Amino acid sequence: MTLDRDSVQPLYLQLETLLRNQIEAGGAKAGDRLPAELALAQQYGISRMTVRRAINALVSENILVRRPGKGTFVASEKVPFMATTLTSFSGVMRGLGLAVTSRVIALELRSPPAPVASELRLPAGAAAAYLRRVRYINGEAIAIMSSWMPATCFAALQQADLTSEPITRVMERAEGISIVRADDWLEATLARKEEARLLTIQVGDPVFLGRGVLYDDRGFPVRSSKVIYRGDRFRISFSAHTQAETEVRLPLNGRTEEKHWLALSFDLAE
Repeated sequence: MTLDRDSVQPLYLQLETLLRNQIEAGGAKAGDRLPAELALAQQYGISRMTVRRAINALVSENILVRRPGKGTFVASEKVPFMATTLTSFSGVMRGLGLAVTSRVIALELRSPPAPVASELRLPAGAAAAYLRRVRYINGEAIAIMSSWMPATCFAALQQADLTSEPITRVMERAEGISIVRADDWLEATLARKEEARLLTIQVGDPVFLGRGVLYDDRGFPVRSSKVIYRGDRFRISFSAHTQAETEVRLPLNGRTEEKHWLALSFDLAE
């Protein structure tokens, strides 16, 4: 295809549309490397700056991804996921036909931070079971999941196959409970050094940060979780009912640590 120099549409937008259509039509598949900017400029008879502008737009939409020193590639298809800690990550991913594995990087008894102890209604200085895992889809690091649970779960966690078994199932079996509710929130942030290393991405790449507290059928909080999802590999989905209420939390100050929040609830039927 060629670009129309007589069109009112700028050349960079024409190239952006052309590349997007090629990818969506399957002409370029996930992992395929794009020709170099100079080669594309020569192919379409346009400046390298025009090519870069088109590619930048597709990178910003995560249709393309740049890998320093290697080039620009078609991004992997995003995984749809309803980001609630009540949902089994491994169950959902396997339901999509994806191979899920985990690597345990921490399993220990220790005192949780004060906010976590408060969430779990633990007395000061009490120990809790701490589990941190890197989750993989088809061998690719995709998320980091950290969970705090009652110390009484620790022995069961030690005996379980945490590379594949959902920890909700382990907890329910160990504690004789049913986990029925989660209070969660999700925000966009940037990968820190350790997170980037574990997920094999660059420091400062976009990630989703999720936190949640799970409750059993007695109304007791039984798990406090933090999850880092790769922003380039997930599409977070939500569902709502016209009669349901939703809550929006607004920060009352600009601090990045331990923000105070103003919670606003809306009836979606309004």
